[in-house]
Amino acid sequence: MYSREIWGGCSRIHWQRATPVAATFIAASLAPYRFLLKAVRHEDTYLKDVQSICISNDNTGWKESSARLDAAQSKEVDRAYMFIREIGENIIVPLLHSVEVDEQARRLVKFDQRFKDPNRLKNKVADRLRLVSGRTPIEGLAAIQDTVRFMFQYMENDYVTGIRRDMERLRDRGLIFVSLHNTWSDDQYKGINTRWREPTSGISFEVQFHTRASFTAREFTHKAYERIRGEIVLVGGMEMATLREFQRQVNAMIPIPPGAVEIGEG
Repeated sequence: MYSREIWGGCSRIHWQRATPVAATFIAASLAPYRFLLKAVRHEDTYLKDVQSICISNDNTGWKESSARLDAAQSKEVDRAYMFIREIGENIIVPLLHSVEVDEQARRLVKFDQRFKDPNRLKNKVADRLRLVSGRTPIEGLAAIQDTVRFMFQYMENDYVTGIRRDMERLRDRGLIFVSLHNTWSDDQYKGINTRWREPTSGISFEVQFHTRASFTAREFTHKAYERIRGEIVLVGGMEMATLREFQRQVNAMIPIPPGAVEIGEG
């Protein structure tokens, strides 16, 4: 089966087992961060302080750790989320599938997680309401860009041309391009995130463009990313520096496809 060197000759990712194989080689080279590697593999209780029971009902509202929404706020988010999922499943998903089948050299990954978990969504909404006084739950929800999210994964040599073709295909299907964020020159995250809008409903969604290596790194560093973002538990300066260094080392191993840094909104 297809294999390709990705870390400057020191390891390989295999198409059928990309994440486990990459994780093994990354782990071997990141010994100082074993406490994070355990958390990523769910082998330790390093993140036990962030585990909580979510409470949500018509009378008490919703609560997770220090984040909370009252009953009215929780219901408002629930109604909006149901509408978003309905539009997503019935309109946006078929369009993305039609784009996917146009080309066999790449694929949608993590499709089963195309909608953000309701508790994670409410956590983010509560966080935004806390930061901006007077903001409504719907306004908080509208500020979250990845309530609906899709990820395309390409072979490295086809990355740039593949993205350009797929963005054109999305436009051809009537979806409205909103923005593009290119982080291939960043040391914390490699990839391209774009935002689109379904014109009839006005629902926005995210489409990420990855190589196999950048997607593997994204999955491998996701626990660290959540800690850095402070959406679960606020972290101190020493831990923040350690987390960022962990992400930097992982992302330093990712080959940058030719021309990827230059991709912009045009």
